[in-house]
Amino acid sequence: MSDRLAKRLITTTDKQAARDEKNAKKAQVTLELSFHKRIADHRKDSENILPDENQILEARVEGRITEAGYKRVIDGIENIDKPIINDRGFVTEAYTDIFKAETQLALDNVLKETQKKFIEGKIDTVTLQDIENRIAGRKNNTDEYLQIKSFTEVLNAYLKAEGILDGLLPGSAEKRAGVLDKFNSSIRDKTPVLEAFRDAFNSIDKVKNVDQLLKPRFGPDRDLNLWTLEDVESSINETKTKYRGKANMLASELAQLFLFKKYIKGKVPKTDQSRSDLENAEDEAERKKNR
Repeated sequence: MSDRLAKRLITTTDKQAARDEKNAKKAQVTLELSFHKRIADHRKDSENILPDENQILEARVEGRITEAGYKRVIDGIENIDKPIINDRGFVTEAYTDIFKAETQLALDNVLKETQKKFIEGKIDTVTLQDIENRIAGRKNNTDEYLQIKSFTEVLNAYLKAEGILDGLLPGSAEKRAGVLDKFNSSIRDKTPVLEAFRDAFNSIDKVKNVDQLLKPRFGPDRDLNLWTLEDVESSINETKTKYRGKANMLASELAQLFLFKKYIKGKVPKTDQSRSDLENAEDEAERKKNR
């Protein structure tokens, strides 16, 4: 056998060995994930059967799960009653990375880190599934994903330091994580995007002035200080109609209208009804559309 042929054979063998090792590690992670998901299912409903410890031990002996993975799964079973508190900082960062990702590899890395956090007990099953769904939506560029992305970008722009809200409500940047968490948790709960966006703005404290807001594109042609709640709600409805399918423009315009509405509400006496009949009707219509 010539030296060149021998080297080629060694290179081919090395590459195959590397592929086999990579596939084996991937299989180990997949199996460990399946054990953790079964533990999470049991945590939600005790009728769901926990993984059998003998099966887990067998998987470790056969090398189908790592020693560290075996310990994590057993620990998960032993601490089944311990509540899981989501790592909010990681979740927010994961959503941002999904939006910014430009390659398949970048999305795969987010998924890998998310699965690692889930295995470590840092995020719950609902959050894991939501991030997996967003990654799938990003890969396919679904309409829902693109809408969520646009609304999140506008929300971030309003909440950043020295952003629009910082002028209307000093210190609002400190509340950014909480407001974003409100939006993201609503999306995880399958709340329609428009409703989740509105509720995120509603979670912000009273808006004291609207000096930095632009006049809405639709609505009565008079001074903003003379507008009523009915005027704002009418403008919101018209905006939704005129900007249907234009997520960026819709999000930007609605953000101002929701803030303006909150400002007007702050000037009128509170009633026992925290939500208007129109808001409730809008939510119901949005849910029907998304069924």
